[in-house]
Amino acid sequence: MPQEPTNLRVRLSESRDQIPLTRARWNALVDRNATSTVFQTWEWFDAWWSAFGDGNRLYFLSVHDGDEVIGFAPLMMIRGRFGLRQLEFISSPNADYQDIVIPDRRAEAIPLICRFLHAERRQWDMLVFRNVPTESPSADELGASFSQLGFGTMDMERIGCPALLIAGHDSEVRHLLGRYSIMRKVRQLQQHGPVAYRVLGTPPEIGQHLPVFFEQHMQRREAAGTSSQFHDTRHREWFGRMAR
Repeated sequence: MPQEPTNLRVRLSESRDQIPLTRARWNALVDRNATSTVFQTWEWFDAWWSAFGDGNRLYFLSVHDGDEVIGFAPLMMIRGRFGLRQLEFISSPNADYQDIVIPDRRAEAIPLICRFLHAERRQWDMLVFRNVPTESPSADELGASFSQLGFGTMDMERIGCPALLIAGHDSEVRHLLGRYSIMRKVRQLQQHGPVAYRVLGTPPEIGQHLPVFFEQHMQRREAAGTSSQFHDTRHREWFGRMAR
């Protein structure tokens, strides 16, 4: 099918200092995207990539209208099963929701990204786009564009995400908070001393208490016969950056 003419172009960044976006511009695009969660923000990218980037290859696609970046596909290259070169969203699979960030001109930009990936297909073996929200138009748009290029696609692993509406449902929330299973745990703790809760709202407080949390998590997992993710220093660095 002939493609509509467009003045947009796609640029590949393979190192962090090549990404043509400031923090403010990145987040401004996310704010206007069809899906907008913490997992698309610059802060999430910065925390995760600072901790795990050395083990992955950046494959960041930005969409340009002249000198202006109008959207991006935050991708990375990993070695998947059987050593396949696999393109995934950055931080996959640690993020709950992931998506391409194209708030405007999607009808031009999405096919353009797909054509770019098709042209570079000798550089990768498989695309795996995990955890795209159901309400995002990306899944259908990507599938249609890849189909026109002769790529087969599969829609797999759709999992429902239960949610509780708090506003206007006060009695239900109080019921859940007062459930016996929760109160039993609180009473068990109270046998060892007073139980209180504090909100840590400053970097010094967080920096002081996070190591304690990590140590408790590792001890608890060890007692249960499993391993804690915090034995890996990269996970401790990641959580520390996110908290800050």
